[in-house]
Amino acid sequence: MLLNRKVVLLMIGMLLIGTGCMLQYSNETTDVEEMAKDINEDLLQLEKAIKKSGLTFEHMDDLILDDEEIDKISQQYEITPYGLFYNKNVIHSSGVLTGYKPIDLSLKKRLYKTEVLEKSLIDAYNSYALIDQAYYIEGNGLLRVYPSLRIADNISPGTNFFDISIFDTIRNTDEKKIKWFLVPYLNPSGRNWVISLLNPIYTDRGIQGVLGYDIVASNFESHYLEKDMLLINRDGDIISVDSSLYQLLNIRSRENDVYYEEIMAGKLPDKSYNLKNSKIKVIREMYSKIIEEKTNFKMTLDREYFVISKPVDVIDSYLVKIIEIK
Repeated sequence: MLLNRKVVLLMIGMLLIGTGCMLQYSNETTDVEEMAKDINEDLLQLEKAIKKSGLTFEHMDDLILDDEEIDKISQQYEITPYGLFYNKNVIHSSGVLTGYKPIDLSLKKRLYKTEVLEKSLIDAYNSYALIDQAYYIEGNGLLRVYPSLRIADNISPGTNFFDISIFDTIRNTDEKKIKWFLVPYLNPSGRNWVISLLNPIYTDRGIQGVLGYDIVASNFESHYLEKDMLLINRDGDIISVDSSLYQLLNIRSRENDVYYEEIMAGKLPDKSYNLKNSKIKVIREMYSKIIEEKTNFKMTLDREYFVISKPVDVIDSYLVKIIEIK
């Protein structure tokens, strides 16, 4: 009977400590919740924008260019020594045919049409601060991208853009819906680690192309995240993280990573950026609690910490703050 009483008192004590922590960090909890809502709303706006822009590209085949328009646009393009056909006098976006398929007049016309439609890419980039790159691609070597990039430095001749791994799930499904790619990857155009929002464009003949928005992962840090905060997806991949947590999570800075150097050095993928696979047991346990949506809990590593987690539903992810308990 005495033992049971001790157990009850211990449980009551633990409950009071937990309740005390929640009261102590109530302001921080509210801040994390509000920030998660802000991120969710902003990403929802991106989804609406890419759906609207996709309607423009769905009707690309209906766009008719007369001979005068074709001649005028064609004068802006040339074949490079690298085998790339692109617009040389770039004013707005970069348009490319890589030579994956023979570059005939029919394929050129498709590229010219994307120049006529590029306004939707430019508008998206200018309207939403999170977007670092807006583009339209097809599986025939065609790319239209804004802001413009140095073609020969960033794209290889003969490239079929649908061979890039992030498009695997789109190529292998008939689901006509937008998709977030939430495992950060190094962008070959030099914009560092990015995540992507993709909108497959379909016609009666099947998939025609993909409209995409790239977001540099560090944008979340500059626009939202505060000290001791990170954003992770449901699979445990760190989308963005404040530098104050590098040591605690046992991860390195990625801000100076360069695409070709990293690829050639065989440094990818960096498994330490996945909390589910962390070498630290306590971090793995923290991840499990987060996806179980235990929003406020204590964690003991080298010191005691209080963890606050709130869902970001649009991308099925979680905004997390880890506070050292003084």
